[in-house]
Amino acid sequence: MRSFPRLTVFILLMHILVGNAAGQVEKHLGEATVHIVAVDNFGDDLGESKIESFKDVDYGHELARRFHENTASKIPYSVYSLLLSHRGFESTKRTVYVFNSDVWVLVGIGCG
Repeated sequence: MRSFPRLTVFILLMHILVGNAAGQVEKHLGEATVHIVAVDNFGDDLGESKIESFKDVDYGHELARRFHENTASKIPYSVYSLLLSHRGFESTKRTVYVFNSDVWVLVGIGCG
C-alpha cells in the first residue's frame, strides 16, 4: 500500500475545505425572481394562490411575505421548502432550488 506525503494530504484537504467554503459564499451571492404557477389536474393555470410558506431549508428564513401575485424578487440563492394552498384544492408542499436569476416553479395540485 502506498502512503502519501504529508504535503500532498495537506494540499488535498485544503482544496476540499476551501472549495466547500467558496461554494457556500457563492451560494449567497446571487438573488433571483421566483415565479410560482399552480395548475390543476388538467394543467390549467389556477391564477393567484396563497404562498403559505417559502422557507430556506438551511437557515429557516421565512420569505412567504415577499410573494405578490405568485412572484417574489430578491430571493437569495438557496434551497427552499414551499407550502402552497388554493381554495378548493389540497395544500401542496414542494422543494424549490433557487440558483438562477429567474426561477419558474410549476406546481400541480389536486382537488381537496
